[in-house]
Order: sequence, then C-alpha cells, then structure tokens
Amino acid sequence: RALLGCGAAAAVASSFNAPLAGLLFAHEVILGRYRISDIGPIAVASVSGSLVTRSFFGDDAVFIPPDIVDPSVTFFLGTPFMGLLAAGLAIIMIRAWVHAPAIGTRFAKNIHLPVWALPPMAGLIIGMFALAFPQILGVGYEATAAAIAGGYGAAFMLILAIAKIAATTLCLGARFGGGVFSSSIFIGAMVGGFFGAIMAFLTGEGETARIFFTVVGMGAISGAVLGAPISTTLIVFELTRSYETAAAVLISVSLATVIVQAVEGGGVFEKQLRS
Repeated sequence: RALLGCGAAAAVASSFNAPLAGLLFAHEVILGRYRISDIGPIAVASVSGSLVTRSFFGDDAVFIPPDIVDPSVTFFLGTPFMGLLAAGLAIIMIRAWVHAPAIGTRFAKNIHLPVWALPPMAGLIIGMFALAFPQILGVGYEATAAAIAGGYGAAFMLILAIAKIAATTLCLGARFGGGVFSSSIFIGAMVGGFFGAIMAFLTGEGETARIFFTVVGMGAISGAVLGAPISTTLIVFELTRSYETAAAVLISVSLATVIVQAVEGGGVFEKQLRS
C-alpha cells in the first residue's frame, strides 16, 4: 500500500515541481492516513521524482510561475465567495463523474448497444466537439498555463470550464481510460480566471486580480473535488512562492471542502471507491 503512495507522490512532485505537496497528497488522498513508517519511502519517491524532472525540464515542470507581487488586501474579501463557488461546482463535478460509468452502461443497455461500442461513439463526439474547443483535449496543462499567463478572456474561460466538465463526464461514462485530477485543475483555473475578471472589475486591480484568482480557483476547486485541501494549497505555494496566494487558497479550499464533505461525504476518489 505504501508503494501506491510512492507512485502518487512522485507523479505529483514531478508534474508540479512540488515535492512537499506530493508527499502530503499521497498521505491525504491515496493512503488516507499519516503513519511514520510510510513517510520515509514516500518522501524519497517524491523528492526523487522532482529531481529527475528538474534535470530534464528545469525548475518549471508544468506551469511557468505567475508573477504575483503584493496582492491587494481586498482580494481576500473575495476568497470566501470563491470558496462557495468552488463548493457548488465541486458537488456537481463529483456527482457527474461518480455516476457517469453507471449511466453510460445503462444507456448502452437501453438502446441494446454493447458496452465496447461506447468508446468509439464518445470519441467521435469528443472529436467533433474539439474542433471548436481543442483546449479540452488531453490533460489540459497547456491551456491551464495559458489561462494563468492571461491568454484567455473571461467568457472564453467560462465556456472552456463548462466544456471540460461535459467532456470529462462523457469520457468517464463511455469507459475511457482517464482520470479527473488534471480535469479538476483545468476547470478550477478557468473558473478562477472568470471570477478574477469579476474581481478585477470590482477592485480596479486589472490583470493582477485575474491571475491571482486563476491560481486560487485552481487550488480551491481541485482541492474540493479531490478531497485534498492541504496538498493543493502546498502545490500553489510551491508554484507561486507567494504566502498571500497560498493563504487565499487555504481559505477558499477549506470552506469548499467543508461544504463538499458535509453534502457528499468525501471527494471524488473516495466516492468512486464506495460506489
């Protein structure tokens, strides 16, 4: 069981250049426990994964760290509302993604279609959908990085978030081999960017507000969906090197996680195991 944690820790640490977050993610989500005998091997795996990735790609493995310097104190007034938004979206995403495989199987049965025919049908739909929104394909790290860098408008980010939720639900329902980790990060960044545009209008802080809440939304929504508030906060801190941004994420993701736990009883991985 500890080896499962080692693999997860190394993957997170390698992807986000965040060995501390990888270590905590393995304990918080994969193992669901903190035990002294597990910390040693998981820490070695997490640090090793990060070091190997740095040797090939440098210090910025996935996202170029956003430049967030002295964010306005008024931003923190918006973090609870970001948390409420994250909680609502997380509940929708968890329910859709947990029940999608059963719904897909029932759909195939009702129209007398073999289950193995679902992936090519869904692939055709996703392919046509991606002609308009190619950003939804794959893990979406390129699009997430573009959102953090300010490459998308507010309305387009909201459209991409809705499209990614729909595409991920369809893929899971059709029994594609895929997960929800990267999707939740993608959706969180897009919704956070949209919320940041609203805050920019209200505060007059412009691009700083949009980038700030893109990162906060990424941490809040993914943390609430995955049931990993501490890990996602650490990912953001190791990504931005900003105490203020990490503190804002912690406020939003803590509020969102409490609501999700009260309503759903756990994150998406825990719900998938129960179902």
